[in-house]
Amino acid sequence: MTRWMAAPWQCDTASCRSGYEVRAGLGPRYSPYVPTFWPAPMPNHVLKKADFTTVNTAPTGSDDSARERAFEHRAVWLRGLEGTDFNKQRRQMIDDWYKFGVVETHEYTVGDGKFPRHIQVESEPGYPPAPDLANLVNIQVPEAGVPQLAAAADAWSGSIPAESVEADLVQQAVQEVKEATGRDEAEIAAGYLEKLDPFHGAQ
Repeated sequence: MTRWMAAPWQCDTASCRSGYEVRAGLGPRYSPYVPTFWPAPMPNHVLKKADFTTVNTAPTGSDDSARERAFEHRAVWLRGLEGTDFNKQRRQMIDDWYKFGVVETHEYTVGDGKFPRHIQVESEPGYPPAPDLANLVNIQVPEAGVPQLAAAADAWSGSIPAESVEADLVQQAVQEVKEATGRDEAEIAAGYLEKLDPFHGAQ
């Protein structure tokens, strides 16, 4: 699984999400549920074990809407990453990777043929409860790349530490996206990812 990934692989896992956008691209056509980098080893949206339990329990009456809603509901796999800053979340992933759920195949046993016989389900995570939509919206902040890359090259000459400037730019982006989309801050993650800026070294 990790052969072609970055080292440490946990940083790559925390970075390969779906729906990366810049602030200017947000609008009614934008959807965070779009194809991802590595859908097999790193899922973006998962069916939680609790929802599968609801699906796999026979209805007691004619109203089966609760099972239908549970089957359609998806949670963000990386919802256990805290805060809104990509860099801090990637650091957390190095320490906490083993706490994240593993997608496993479960058999649907009600026997009514309403749902697929085999369903991919997330195992119970080991981190504290987190909102299902935490880290749903992922924002690339190109401006934050300037202090980040300069600091990495030991070329930052600003009076304010590069890390502080980058953090301020990221937080500003989060607030703008929050206002533009009406989403809760917990649903937004932002930062500069070099892999999304392949021409960053061009003059």
